[in-house]
Amino acid sequence: VESVAEASFDIERFIFKKNLTVNNQEHHVFIAGLARAGTTLLLQILYSSGCFCSLTYKDMPFLLAPNIWSKCIKNSSLVPKQISRAHGDGITISVESPEAFDEIFWRILTKTSYVSHDSLTPVDVDEAIKENFAYYISLICMRYGVGRYLSKNNNNILRITTLLEIFPKATVVVPFRNPYDHARSLFKQHMLFTRLHRYDQFSRDYMRWLCHYEFGLDHKPISLSGDVPHGNSSKHVSYWIHYWTIIYRDLLERHGGSSGQVVFVNYDELILDPSSVLPRLADRLYLPHLGSTGIRRSGEAEESRESDKEKPAPEALAVYSKLEKIAL
Repeated sequence: VESVAEASFDIERFIFKKNLTVNNQEHHVFIAGLARAGTTLLLQILYSSGCFCSLTYKDMPFLLAPNIWSKCIKNSSLVPKQISRAHGDGITISVESPEAFDEIFWRILTKTSYVSHDSLTPVDVDEAIKENFAYYISLICMRYGVGRYLSKNNNNILRITTLLEIFPKATVVVPFRNPYDHARSLFKQHMLFTRLHRYDQFSRDYMRWLCHYEFGLDHKPISLSGDVPHGNSSKHVSYWIHYWTIIYRDLLERHGGSSGQVVFVNYDELILDPSSVLPRLADRLYLPHLGSTGIRRSGEAEESRESDKEKPAPEALAVYSKLEKIAL
């Protein structure tokens, strides 16, 4: 299957290279962070601006050949029916919804070199792969006739520096949440998908195919510095608090002082005061306006912080305080 996918990318490049303009100076946007940080909400808000293109569900299964596949389904009678996604968080999707499908590029072209038996770790990417990714994004932009690309891919926190080397005018948006709320949400999703994977093999295979190891029976933590949560089972909230602390500590150390290309967005503030956050985000991303229609105080935003013995450690609260200070 991998060889077919890679061959489809080679054929796509060969067919469309004469009409393809690779623009490495475009202001693309890459949303990346831990799952349950509000990445999907940000994706929907930014995508609804009409200023971006992104891979969508109707680009499956030939994700590396978006233009060839779009011609194949040109006369398709698919109706964009809204359905609730498996996370049980009230977010609905359709065949026209954007999703984190550009991870397939990295999985195929790096031979999943960043996935080990117990974690996902950053790897060096050679110049040929960087050049191919620039081509790939340009092919997606060609397919949709839009110049700016929008990605929501949590695994991209592994390769923020690489993305900014390929697209020096791009912006990486990293949302974050209160560590206890975030850890509790991660824990709930992990338990949900663990149960799901025990009887739904397709769901388990699908998440592996996308290299989505955030939750479930195949969970593997992302490790930016070699540190991984230890001493606690993923069946406890304390594991996820520790995981949150490691990830956002490492992101702060690597990108907290960058020259404005990595923007940290406070999800809690976005939910409470979108009329304040969204204009700032629109200005930072060179957008005329961002609507707040999709933001509602429901689901997780309404979850009470119940009394729980697994409260954030001082280290987590210290990291959160630093994030608040540098947030957009």
